[in-house]
Amino acid sequence: MRHTVPPEPAQAASGGGPGSPAVLFPELMDFFLGLTLAKRFDGEAPACSCEECQGEPLDRFTSMAQQIPAAGHNASSLMEWARQLRTVDTADRAAWWQQQCRQALDNSALWNARIQQLPGFTVSPELSAWAELPARRAAARHAG
Repeated sequence: MRHTVPPEPAQAASGGGPGSPAVLFPELMDFFLGLTLAKRFDGEAPACSCEECQGEPLDRFTSMAQQIPAAGHNASSLMEWARQLRTVDTADRAAWWQQQCRQALDNSALWNARIQQLPGFTVSPELSAWAELPARRAAARHAG
């Protein structure tokens, strides 16, 4: 008689993954779970003007069923930054990026005052660093 090992009992889903997709909030230059955005905005989310959203609110990505539209929003938003950056002279791109980061820091304070929730929208250390680093012009690097 052959020895067989009975199959392992089916395991219940751990539920440890995110319940919603990561969504770029362009004004803050950061990604948040869709459920987090829905909780923070509490029904008063800004309309998104990206090609994917076309004016729809940013808090609608509340389940993994919206993962593909959320990815479309993220890609569309990032491509808009790339289009804007290409219009800036190469020597001024670092300063342009730094200005975008500084604006995102200011927007974070404005949104936190608006939603009045703790912890609110936190600022990533990377965004803070980019906003504070001295922007160097490409021409100055090539001159030396």
